[in-house]
Amino acid sequence: MAESQNESRNKYKVYRPNRMKDLTVTGREGTIIKNSIEWAIIDMENDGWAFFNSITVNKTCKFNVDNVSECFPIGTKVRFNARMWLEPEGSTYTDQDVRSCRWIVNSVRTSLFVPIPVMHNSAFNFDSYNVPPEILPSDKIGEAVIGLMKRLKSINGLPIKQIVKTYTSEFSNIPVNIRTVLSSADKLRILVRCLPRYFILTDHDTVLAYNCREKDDVDLEIGKLIPVGWRPNEPITVNVGQNTHIIEHPTDCAAVVEEILAGPKPITIALDCEGESLGKTGKLTLLQMSTSTGQAYLVDVLAVPNPTTFFAEGGLKKLLENPNVIKVIHDCRADNAALFHQFAVTLSNVFDTAVSSDILEIQDVLLIVNL
Repeated sequence: MAESQNESRNKYKVYRPNRMKDLTVTGREGTIIKNSIEWAIIDMENDGWAFFNSITVNKTCKFNVDNVSECFPIGTKVRFNARMWLEPEGSTYTDQDVRSCRWIVNSVRTSLFVPIPVMHNSAFNFDSYNVPPEILPSDKIGEAVIGLMKRLKSINGLPIKQIVKTYTSEFSNIPVNIRTVLSSADKLRILVRCLPRYFILTDHDTVLAYNCREKDDVDLEIGKLIPVGWRPNEPITVNVGQNTHIIEHPTDCAAVVEEILAGPKPITIALDCEGESLGKTGKLTLLQMSTSTGQAYLVDVLAVPNPTTFFAEGGLKKLLENPNVIKVIHDCRADNAALFHQFAVTLSNVFDTAVSSDILEIQDVLLIVNL
């Protein structure tokens, strides 16, 4: 019986292994070791070098980059996909290091700077940031942050002039008033400096963004803290420990203040305030303090009809305004605004750990950039 054409073809078909897995790499990390205006070389450690040019960058980022060396300085950590470069000697590039590359990059992104502040809906309440209204209205700042984050998602560390050009020359669905800020170098610098929780402006006039955690991840962590079987509006019992004291009366608060002021010198306390959209008009509901001796105090200012009595008769105003007491606070802007406008308290001798962290991170970034 005669074989059909397809049966005959399958009978004598020769099996050829798929060699593409050996010719491609995905999700690799490396370091920029050489660059120019048009191209850069990545060190893949034990696997040789990989090459990419401005065309690869523009394809990955979806916007045009004029100078590869400014966006990918030497020492920059990158993540990329690449394929084996079979004939680098036949390329139009004359640089010998380029011709020595084993791989050619398909897509590339930076992975330079990774702090982890929490990003969720309430993080876009920018009342505590002093962005001048002539730069951008407060209700538009969140959109500006998202627009800028989209640019920095691909290349974290873009020069100001490159960001400005992308918003000047390219179509975008960002509102005109926000685009006006992002396409002006001077206004963009002011905006970035006013948002230190999200961005850093380096001495090289480049903008770095924090990598923020997603709301779902935060909700998952919070869910782990809720007891099994808990129902909404039920109180949650919390064991505060032997060294933690809940203060619900101004008399007890005054005794605590006197104990702190009589403690070992120099006097240092950690301070934090909680409230409803805490700020100039956001109500302060809880004040937390801890001392160098390991004691912690939770002052429930709503436990009495008039919360100001905790600051007057309770001595909190005297403690917080005392220049000989060091107050360690993380990002004290909202706390300071609430204390000043609601209780006439002027904080003094504050060590803000958010500011010190930003300074250290800027120093780290500058060390990397200057390598």
